[in-house]
Amino acid sequence: MIPVTLRKLALTLLFSGIISGCGPDTDLSSEAHAERAQQLLDEGKLKPAILEIKNALRTEPTNAELRWLAGTIYLEAGENAAAEKEFAKAIPVPP
Repeated sequence: MIPVTLRKLALTLLFSGIISGCGPDTDLSSEAHAERAQQLLDEGKLKPAILEIKNALRTEPTNAELRWLAGTIYLEAGENAAAEKEFAKAIPVPP
């Protein structure tokens, strides 16, 4: 029979491994997130595409190409106000 403390330890390790696998892919680069976002957009999976582009923008918030892709995804999703904001951030404003 397995001692109770060993069983608790095993269950804790098991659940922590499961939970850690459920989070966002923080190891991916913004480029990888953008590629995923584009692929999901091409497949018509707009909500997951929005999540991926948000992940990309977390590390590169001033990247105009990412902002443009975000605007495109939001536009396809019918979120026109969000698309307009992203397109505005993508276009550089002269000083």
